[in-house]
Amino acid sequence: MRRSLVFLSLILAASVVGAHAETRPWTLDECFRHAVARSERVRRVEQDLVQARQLKRGARARTLPQVTLEDDYYHQNTVTLEDPSGSAGNAFAFTSSRNQALISLHQPIFSGFRDLSFLRYADRNIAGRESAVEVSTRDLYAAVARAFYGVLLAGAQLEALDNVVKVERERQREIAARHEVGLARRTEVLLVEAQLAEDEARLTRAANDLALAREALSYQLGVPAPARLEDAIPVPAGAPAPPDPAEAASLRPDYAVLEHAVEAARFQIKVARASYFPSVALDADFILDRHNYSLFNDKTHWTANVTFSVPLYDGGKISSEVATTRSLLEQALLDREELGRRIGLELASVRLALDSDLAQFRTLGASVASSEESLRLVQEEYREGLATNLEVMAAQNLLLSNRLTYERQRYQVKLDVVFLDLARGHIPESPDSASTQGAPPQANP
Repeated sequence: MRRSLVFLSLILAASVVGAHAETRPWTLDECFRHAVARSERVRRVEQDLVQARQLKRGARARTLPQVTLEDDYYHQNTVTLEDPSGSAGNAFAFTSSRNQALISLHQPIFSGFRDLSFLRYADRNIAGRESAVEVSTRDLYAAVARAFYGVLLAGAQLEALDNVVKVERERQREIAARHEVGLARRTEVLLVEAQLAEDEARLTRAANDLALAREALSYQLGVPAPARLEDAIPVPAGAPAPPDPAEAASLRPDYAVLEHAVEAARFQIKVARASYFPSVALDADFILDRHNYSLFNDKTHWTANVTFSVPLYDGGKISSEVATTRSLLEQALLDREELGRRIGLELASVRLALDSDLAQFRTLGASVASSEESLRLVQEEYREGLATNLEVMAAQNLLLSNRLTYERQRYQVKLDVVFLDLARGHIPESPDSASTQGAPPQANP
């Protein structure tokens, strides 16, 4: 009996811990890790990396010996000769069919360093694909951040509207009571009721906006959005110092992609120029069995052949390939140079946007505080008969407008911080997919 009670208590404790784990809030980084584990766009780019690695395997295979097992069967029409006998009969076999089985070996010896250059090109191609995976995770982080703060903004605006509607409902009851005792006009009651109906409609629309924002976040995560989100990014005290574009470029994965593309283009030139050099290859055969061959061929057990070839004239094909690869290198250099300048522009624009949004956020914070105090004072004056109902509603609408703008600006500042980190080349490290596999989070009912 005691063991059963202990067992039941352990099950209950585990269920409580599991429920707590499902309903605990997720930060932006946690949402990002779950999104990376299930993102189709990242998986597609990773398949490009798989293909690049297989390309290197194929390039390495060209430098290794190729061994094949062959069986050659030959048949022709029967030929009749007048005097087939003689000394030549030991060297030639007169038969209409023959068969041989052999193992063939082909080994490239020298090809103008083409294979070595292509291997190095494959290495640069792999490095570029690895950086491309980082670019896809960087883009995914930006998309998750937009959806994450979209949910928080929609929730904050819904909360602000809900508080206003509660206040307006209380005020509607108050103004109705004042009207019954003759302290308020009927027009005042109708004005409050009209404002309440409008804000209730806005509250419904805000609830739908929140539901849509949660769907957008769920799309990015690949699982239902968690019930709660935790914003772990603080509002900065001030705009940071201008970052160094060169330092940012050295950390940016998209710049690394172009760096590797430049190096790969250089090796492509070497691959094309290798066609000018001579090539040497070894071909060898080990004969396993022969049937209906001459006595001389029957005594032959292996053969070896070294081929040496030098290109003398190809109509300009090699020079055309070299010129094409040089043009590809020039394009890669121009792409890298343009991205470097674009990174400088992006850093400046994001930093200045953060500076201006932060200043506006502080101004809106002061405006919200003033609007709250103004509403409090005008409500007191209305109760004392010193202010009109219209003035109370104007102060209330001004407070609501400032609060909604304040919340929007607050999360815009958070997004500016995220985008500035991305422009600098800083993103959270994406873990292995296995580390994020688990039960989906508990969605809002």
